[in-house]
Amino acid sequence: MSEKDKQGKRSGRKARRQAETRKRLLDAARKIFATTALTSATIAQITERADLGFGTFYLHFSSKEDIYLAVLKKGFSELGEELDVFLDKAKESEYAWDEIIESAIAKFFHFAGENSDLFQVGFAGFDAGMRVGVSLRERYADWFAELLREIHPLDIPDCELELLSTAIVAMVNRSAVWWMQQNEESEKDFLSLEEVSAIVSRFAIAGLADFDSISKEN
Repeated sequence: MSEKDKQGKRSGRKARRQAETRKRLLDAARKIFATTALTSATIAQITERADLGFGTFYLHFSSKEDIYLAVLKKGFSELGEELDVFLDKAKESEYAWDEIIESAIAKFFHFAGENSDLFQVGFAGFDAGMRVGVSLRERYADWFAELLREIHPLDIPDCELELLSTAIVAMVNRSAVWWMQQNEESEKDFLSLEEVSAIVSRFAIAGLADFDSISKEN
């Protein structure tokens, strides 16, 4: 093996170790931030949970705010990709608009259930004034507005579309966080996430259908 090949091999091993270390830090931070406010969380807590040295943290992140944002960006990018695919399929779908809305809401709840710690970091009030949760809600409200624009039978004015989308996303987010909290505290059999999703979907669809009838009357 040439010296160049040896250097390339060493570089590859180093890159893999760095990637693994970064992942351990992100995974640990995600767990910490799900239960501890950003202002109260410490870098020492993160490195201890990751079983890494304190100084190792600064080889990958500049501050706890930096890793906080990295946790959210990495985690919610997957949901963003899934929603983009969903929207493209919805534009060509032959299903009724209310069935598509039900599926869209179910996708949000499914993500919340599979990523409860991440969801609480983004939406359960632990963003400590960084407005990350607000930014995410605005992003998903824009997505929902685009979905309604494509599938709803009425040509809804933009201002009303923004209101409807914001309300639906806020309801879904708050309901998911409520379910997580209740599910952790309840000693009895509690509503499943699928049942909560179905209830919220019926409520949202009923409101949109009523909006349809009111608009036609006017």
